[in-house]
Amino acid sequence: MNIIKYMGTQFSNPRGLGGHFSTFLMNRLNTLQYKSIEAVLRQITPERSLDIGFGNGHLLRRFAKGLPGQFYGIETSDDMLELAIRKSEALIAQGRLALGPGNALQLPFPPDFFDFAYTVNTVYFWEDPLKGYLEIYRVLKPGAVFANAFYTKAWLDRLPITRQGFMKYTAADLARMAEIAGFENLRLIEILKNNIYCLVAAKPVD
Repeated sequence: MNIIKYMGTQFSNPRGLGGHFSTFLMNRLNTLQYKSIEAVLRQITPERSLDIGFGNGHLLRRFAKGLPGQFYGIETSDDMLELAIRKSEALIAQGRLALGPGNALQLPFPPDFFDFAYTVNTVYFWEDPLKGYLEIYRVLKPGAVFANAFYTKAWLDRLPITRQGFMKYTAADLARMAEIAGFENLRLIEILKNNIYCLVAAKPVD
């Protein structure tokens, strides 16, 4: 398999040695996005938070170790789920962290369960982003917050590795989907001009 094509598939579904390398690399490349998510989390101090597509669990473990509340995560990759559980045994035993399989389009949680949900660089791999937004809306409590950190289409188009397996969106595309799903008080935080954003939105209060 062509190495560029292979690495592209690793970003959408990390597995094996390539998955370990790709998630390690993502943890380094996503520093600005992680900071944007943490800033939102610290502002709202949620009781329950959900990470959608946690990869090797690096960010989740950091949050669960240093911030109050319970943290949940879902991941499509069996290999990454197994790795994250292995690295998080103490936090899981303490009840600070719960990890399991799942994807954004079918979240395995009841309605009105979370105070905060977030995802970093996963929306490109959702078969139907609007359906994902609707599912996230469902599991959030009224007044809860959703944050989506992502690279824009303009940025991704520059990278050969994203030519296959990536659905690319402008910031306006993703903001519009959030509005259609029912979110309000939308903010597009520009992390890197025209290239990296964090979309922050709230579920209306009943």
